[in-house]
Amino acid sequence: MKNNFEKQPATWVIKIGSGVLFNGQARDEETFTKLIETISLIRASGRKVVIVSSGAVALGRTLLKERTFGVDMAHLQALAAIGQVSLIELYRQAFQNEGGVVAQVLFGRDDINDRRRYLNAEETLGALLHADIIPIINENDTVSTDELRFGDNDELAAMTCGLVSAEVLIIFSVASGIRERLEDEGSESLGEVIPEIKSDDPRLDTLALATTSVHGRGGMESKILACKLAARFNTNVAIANGKEPNQILSLAGLGKTPFKGTLVIPSGDALRGPKIWLTAAARISGTIYCDDGAKGAIQKRGSSLLPAGIIRLKDDFLRGEVVELCDEKGEPFARGVATYTSQEIGKIMGKKSEDIQTLLGFHLSDTVIHRDSLVVY
Repeated sequence: MKNNFEKQPATWVIKIGSGVLFNGQARDEETFTKLIETISLIRASGRKVVIVSSGAVALGRTLLKERTFGVDMAHLQALAAIGQVSLIELYRQAFQNEGGVVAQVLFGRDDINDRRRYLNAEETLGALLHADIIPIINENDTVSTDELRFGDNDELAAMTCGLVSAEVLIIFSVASGIRERLEDEGSESLGEVIPEIKSDDPRLDTLALATTSVHGRGGMESKILACKLAARFNTNVAIANGKEPNQILSLAGLGKTPFKGTLVIPSGDALRGPKIWLTAAARISGTIYCDDGAKGAIQKRGSSLLPAGIIRLKDDFLRGEVVELCDEKGEPFARGVATYTSQEIGKIMGKKSEDIQTLLGFHLSDTVIHRDSLVVY
């Protein structure tokens, strides 16, 4: 863990929550100044930094002052449009004073669901970082619909780690890390902050207590899910109280203030290439149900999915679309890119690969999903 944080050069993704940027309804200017100073020191050490920042909606509210405004989706999106202009201007002015240049990047879910657009986003961010420019990323709340939204900016930050091959993800929150869950005479309470935990530790699934701030959509559950996603890219995660940002300098060997949050350490092999997109961004278009033999071959031996192991389908999908694999009980265990359409698979499922030509009149592949285009959960 220490070596990954102190690695130079390295790319750090820093997520800043709305609760960090505001005190009640007022902008926390003191904390914002400390954040900029801390990030500037990290950049000066040779590291690249990407910022995922919430706060547009909250800032929009402050700019309207006493003016009444609705709370339905249209008005919230209007607030995001108002606040986003000022949010990027705050970052622009602050980093300009430190000799830095920022770029605004707004993502909708559809922008990275599509493989080609995902690759374009990856190239654009790479070009910005190569030029030593600081991308400021936020969800495009102004036009995003409920169906095409990220869960919150914690998820977006974790996905960004895959886009830029980040070694480190810092999640600045109003929480001081992941706290141990205690049971006392039938009631539940929070104990001390867990200083370090593996991403596959089963305790993580029981530690997601609600800590949503007045400004944000996320809570500890979303942060833990982000940790698990980032770990698949071999990204180390630090969850810390954003009101004390200089504590993360010690992780980079730059400061003496001790880190007081939680470090989440990757526990498995990192994904590479298209499998990052499959895990982080791809939208599921359908479901393939597999027998136990196919599931075991995929999970234990890294096999491809053959038509013989398929027992049924759900939803229509096309060639090249992403489908989820479920076992006989309906439990998902993998996802991958379909070689054939759902209609074509319906004709060959349960059959041998050598029968594909006869059944379909053509033959694209012996596999329905090749192992190189398949990710096991």
